[in-house]
Amino acid sequence: MHAAAQLPRPYLAIRAPGGRQEWAAVVAALIAGAYLIALLLDSDTPIGLALARSAIVAAVTVATIFLTLRPWDAASPRASLRADRTASRPVAGSALGGLLALILGTVAFVAGAAAGVANLAMVGLSAGGLFGVAALVAGLVLSVEGTWWLVRPLRRVPRLVAAVAGFVLVAQFWLFPLAAGVLSTHAPRSPFEAAVPPGTANVTFRAADGTALAGWYTPSANGATVIVLPGAGGTKAETSAQAQVLTRNGFGVLAMDPRGSGESGGHAMLYGWGGESDLSAAVTFLVSRPEVDAGRIGVLGLSMGGEIAITGAASDSRLKAVVAEGATARTCGDQTYLGGDLEGFIHHFDSCLGWVIAGVLTGAPEPATLRDNLTKLGSRPVLLIAADDSEEHAATNAFRSVSPSTIQLWQPVGASHTGALSMYPQEWERRVVEFLRSSL
Repeated sequence: MHAAAQLPRPYLAIRAPGGRQEWAAVVAALIAGAYLIALLLDSDTPIGLALARSAIVAAVTVATIFLTLRPWDAASPRASLRADRTASRPVAGSALGGLLALILGTVAFVAGAAAGVANLAMVGLSAGGLFGVAALVAGLVLSVEGTWWLVRPLRRVPRLVAAVAGFVLVAQFWLFPLAAGVLSTHAPRSPFEAAVPPGTANVTFRAADGTALAGWYTPSANGATVIVLPGAGGTKAETSAQAQVLTRNGFGVLAMDPRGSGESGGHAMLYGWGGESDLSAAVTFLVSRPEVDAGRIGVLGLSMGGEIAITGAASDSRLKAVVAEGATARTCGDQTYLGGDLEGFIHHFDSCLGWVIAGVLTGAPEPATLRDNLTKLGSRPVLLIAADDSEEHAATNAFRSVSPSTIQLWQPVGASHTGALSMYPQEWERRVVEFLRSSL
């Protein structure tokens, strides 16, 4: 048996005479690079910044292809493998090619899964969804090839240990935050089919950049109006229970779809960055209506909506009161409440990297911390509602310490994230209504 026939092979490699493996990697790199460039261009990022970042992806793709084919060396990666085994050391070009292939492959794999497969699952058959599946497969091929090129100089047992340890570390500290960053900026839009509730008007208004935003509006019976914001990926239909409580108690309600969700235009941003501008547009819409008292407008937000409510009120003094349920963090600086143990470190690292990736994909600047925004609210009152878990307790305790005299805190026992109303309907109604009546 020839020596080459005894060599171990990657599970998904396509090894055959004539360089088929190399060309399979080239095709995979082209698909992966094209999909990532498409994602960068399909965003609200300024076109100049999107093109610059697309050029970086194109350069990595070309370099990966170049190192895969190794045109300056007659030895293909397959032939180089023989040389590596003989010399017991890696070929520099193969090592660098493996690293680039691994980076490009993992990004394409996660992006294809987060944006493409999710699109097929939620929206149905589409060109974007199929392109995402192709990118997922291409990313898997590149990831396996890249990993193989990096670990192949090792002996069998060290190679296996390195591959397993590398997979665990890459998954925890790269793939998970990468998936969060991609999904937060390219979340698929589900069809919106909810009917307009009785007594409610379907309204639209424009954001500062011209994006059309949609909402359900119910005029006030007591003179005060509350803007209601859902959590990440949610729509106005998912805040119907909160809106009904408010309208039943005489408040006007504008329940709005965040951009990229429901019937609103634009691209979704599930961390809510930039959402304060859209919230300000909602205030402007209400102020323009003759039946609205401009001095009695508040905001109630759930999860991401609560974080937008805090940030938006800090930048728009026309909002006189804030109710935020489930608000915890959306910047690295918000997570000072996390413990210093390994679990806290991993959570902090993954969250921060996810936010960095979201900023790269959208060009959106990272907002100020929620603590800083609560400070900017000055004497305006805030009601924080937290789920019964250690993270939300720690976060809201830290937020309340900013201004105990103006920030109220309710941490209902046993409540799930944004689930206080469903578990304690009467208590939620009493606390929220009393707070809004006294504040507006």
